Amino acid sequence: MTVPIRAQAGPLITARTARLGERTVVLASANPTDGEPSLTIADGTTLAAAVRTARDQRLPFVGVLQTTGVPFEEGIGGSDSWARVARELVMSSGVIPTVMVASGPVVSGPALLLGLTDITVF
Repeated sequence: MTVPIRAQAGPLITARTARLGERTVVLASANPTDGEPSLTIADGTTLAAAVRTARDQRLPFVGVLQTTGVPFEEGIGGSDSWARVARELVMSSGVIPTVMVASGPVVSGPALLLGLTDITVF
């Protein structure tokens, strides 16, 4: 059984609890559609909520990310959204296992998130 983490999420990132093998994890994944996989403010908020939920529930966090960054139209709020994800990952360090999988290109600010996890898979 999966449980969604956040309602009214952005167009790119979905987050939920899921079973990987015999383990329950919080899984956040990018689901790019047509066009470039841009990370919106709502997507950043969803990703930050997923990491926070994983930490609060003491579950491993697994992120599958593919993004060309934050679109210019999102303004400073877009940069703030991925910075909030970074903050949640730093706060989770040493508390829960964190894994990030780059399933495609990850550029711009969100690329820095890859360096904040325990394990990064390219």
